[in-house]
Amino acid sequence: MSDLLSSLFTRTCSHQFTWPRRTSDGIVYQVCTMCGDCFRYHWDTMSRGERIDVAAGPVMTRSGWHPRARRIRWRKPLLYRESGATEWSAGTVENISESGVSFGGEQLVAEGIELEMIFVMPQEITSQTNSRVFCRGEVARAIAEKSGKYVIAAAMSGYSFLPDG
Repeated sequence: MSDLLSSLFTRTCSHQFTWPRRTSDGIVYQVCTMCGDCFRYHWDTMSRGERIDVAAGPVMTRSGWHPRARRIRWRKPLLYRESGATEWSAGTVENISESGVSFGGEQLVAEGIELEMIFVMPQEITSQTNSRVFCRGEVARAIAEKSGKYVIAAAMSGYSFLPDG
């Protein structure tokens, strides 16, 4: 599974940048929140310059910040349940990435719980339309919204295609 997803997410990035940052030696740069690439930033012209490698030197950044994996927005129905449970809950996939799937649902599932999910995988990943998959994963994050619904992010550990029908 990871080879298939990795190949998709190594395509050219459309870049979405953080606010400019400064290294301890004064170089101003921006980081792409999608792929993590760094580009020099010029305050005088307020423009981005060439790609640079800031990993080699000390950098002042927020502690614990890591660029997010590239995501595909994918609003499709999803069924989910705790592994081993018999009853399914309905939800909606919000996006999918190399690292996992984010979805909205009406049943809260605690962080660290193993999940089973059924949904249609994007054609960009499977090269087929309407490819339903049975997926396993672990809840990485669950957030309650004011509406009473939940946003759940699960790190996928594997999936298998379901027969048509």
